[in-house]
Amino acid sequence: MKSAFTSNRVISTWITIAFAISLLTGCQPGEETIPVETIAFTPSSALVGDTITLTGTQFTADTAKNIVSFGSQKASVVAASTTELKVIVPDGSESGKISVKSEGSTGISASNFNVFNLYIGGFGENSNPSAAVYWKNGTPTILSGPQWAFGRDIAVSGKNVYLAGTIYFGFDYKALLWKDGLLKQLSNETEKVYLNSVFVSGNDVYAGGFAYYGTIPTAVYWKNDQLVKLGPDNGKDFSQLNAITVANNDVYAVGRQKYLQADGKDVATYWKNGQPFPLSLSEEGLNSEAKAITVVNNDVYIAGDEYVYNVEYQGSYATYWKNGQPVRLNDIKTERAISFDIKVVDNNVYVAGMLNKDNKFMAVYWKNGVLTKLTDSQSATAYGIEVFNNHVYVVGNEWIDGRLFPRLWIDGKQTDLTGKGILSGTAYSIVITQ
Repeated sequence: MKSAFTSNRVISTWITIAFAISLLTGCQPGEETIPVETIAFTPSSALVGDTITLTGTQFTADTAKNIVSFGSQKASVVAASTTELKVIVPDGSESGKISVKSEGSTGISASNFNVFNLYIGGFGENSNPSAAVYWKNGTPTILSGPQWAFGRDIAVSGKNVYLAGTIYFGFDYKALLWKDGLLKQLSNETEKVYLNSVFVSGNDVYAGGFAYYGTIPTAVYWKNDQLVKLGPDNGKDFSQLNAITVANNDVYAVGRQKYLQADGKDVATYWKNGQPFPLSLSEEGLNSEAKAITVVNNDVYIAGDEYVYNVEYQGSYATYWKNGQPVRLNDIKTERAISFDIKVVDNNVYVAGMLNKDNKFMAVYWKNGVLTKLTDSQSATAYGIEVFNNHVYVVGNEWIDGRLFPRLWIDGKQTDLTGKGILSGTAYSIVITQ
């Protein structure tokens, strides 16, 4: 015969076990638990604000009775059946398990869901003439600084957000870098420095642009606080840096530079570890400029423009170079175009830019040379492009009735970035990251 002490100890043990289960699963003792393997999700990653699909076996068709959580963040359920839920990835959520509680049954996904965020860099006008701004998942952050501050390029590393830009003081301007909203003026030897690009590799921050020595700009970049000159600072030889990146421990920069052997023309140029490589040196009647770069599997892709001036016609090609070989994206005899950004995803080449046809300046992008028009207004430009989960994200601006609107296009559908303190402005750069 068991003693009363033994029986009480058994009961106490079961209470303790039940309490532990309730902490781990969110269930109360006696509630049924959905088998973990029955909760799956599609796709495996998404942006904040995207709708994903959960599949299981013990959901309820009443959306209000399904409680879905991404960590500590509750998600909105927009459609439900007993085996499927449509939910919106909530703001503030992070990668990890998804839990579902439905009429007393609780389960947790077997694998982690990957949450991504969309960051946009640029400038906006509010009470000040212009302020550097970045948007995270559509919400703007207006950065500190004096009037006439322009954000240009954005980079994200972990939870740190960097924005490169410039502040104007009359006829002078200063290169500035914001990290998590805190302003830092980069060291320089001249009064005029313009910052175009920022890239983070490990613990190193690279910021590039150009500095004036006398009246002539010179391509420069900073690695952390150390200034590196890519062009001569003799006040005679022109060079300009537009973008910088790091791949396989090599530092790449792109821009333009004058070459004597090209009769003093501006020539699209990329620098690898400080060594310049002209991209269109030999063609007659041609000025060119490189504006963006990406390195994929040791292949170097560069986007830019080529300007043609001859007796037959004048105009510009939107061009990208793959390992130095040009690909021209428009027919210069009927239209003019320029390009600003390039991405390569699954061997597909995406280029963002502007097309001028019939005196209409349209924001556009090309995928493997095939044109997609984003606007039909009189003046708009696409400055940045990203591709995620087979969706194309493009940022830029559009002039309407004398007002400049910052824009985001998702698969061609326009999103206005004004509001929440932003009246007008431009979106220049875009990053999608965890």
